[in-house]
Amino acid sequence: MDNQKYSPIEKINTEKLFDLLLKSAETNLVELSKVLKLDKKNIRLLISRLKDMGLDIYQKADNIKLITKIERVDTHLIKTEINKAKINKPVNYYFSITSTNKLAKEDHKIAIYISEHQSAGKGRQAKLWITPLAQSIAISITHDFKFGLNELSGLNIAIGVAIINTVKKYGYTHLGLKWPYDILGQDGKVAGILIEASGNKNTSRVIIGIGINWQVRQSLLDSIEQDCMNISIDNCSKTEFIASLIIAVEEILIEFAQNKLTNIASIWQQFDALSKRTINIITDNKIQQAKYIGINQHGLLRVEINQQIKTLASGEVSIRKID
Repeated sequence: MDNQKYSPIEKINTEKLFDLLLKSAETNLVELSKVLKLDKKNIRLLISRLKDMGLDIYQKADNIKLITKIERVDTHLIKTEINKAKINKPVNYYFSITSTNKLAKEDHKIAIYISEHQSAGKGRQAKLWITPLAQSIAISITHDFKFGLNELSGLNIAIGVAIINTVKKYGYTHLGLKWPYDILGQDGKVAGILIEASGNKNTSRVIIGIGINWQVRQSLLDSIEQDCMNISIDNCSKTEFIASLIIAVEEILIEFAQNKLTNIASIWQQFDALSKRTINIITDNKIQQAKYIGINQHGLLRVEINQQIKTLASGEVSIRKID
């Protein structure tokens, strides 16, 4: 759903219909028309828009229901939990936007941004990040550091560890960290990180975007060019997980500001998905095979190529494990 294509009232009605579908195990066009005060034709258009946003809706004649039970984010609970943790950043919640990182960049504020749906979510190297309505976690967190851009190296490592710390809280330890920005499950990628930074040699501001496949339907996962899977945590709600994730990120940002990767690197190493693996290094469409060594104290990649140790930054290369 491209937000630019619809009027404010159309957006409001689309969101209202979504809420009605969440509340009812099954409903029909007649009931929806009464509540929304719209004719059946317009209800069908709203249903089509929700489907375009990735919602899996069963429709037979006038009967309608959601195929998969999903939940809407409870911002009140998130605000309550982060206030308990003494995090003073405002929480901005959206039903649908183009991208949480894009909005954070335009907003120029220190804040937290959460959206149920992104029409143009992006990952590393400008790749599209699919965020179907209410099936993924899409958040961005802005933060100011009292040091310059040259000292941000390794922040991606810290954020990866924050995600691991969150899932460990719920007893889930089957994930791995893939340098520089991916979190992997047994059958594919479950989450990605996008960090955008601005500043100078004295101060810096970062926008930390995190996308997590929470309960994306399989047909959408299958449409992605790489293997992907859901995080599959079933002992907490999506809202509880988001609140815990925000707190974990804020805690790791404080740790990173004070000690960089001194205390963080050991956790990364425990969950390093490429440890002792042979990998392909991809630079400018050139592929080289390398022995993966790990990361250095600045979070840079260390590999062995032709019996020489090389150190590489995330902006220079992509890596693929060799099965």
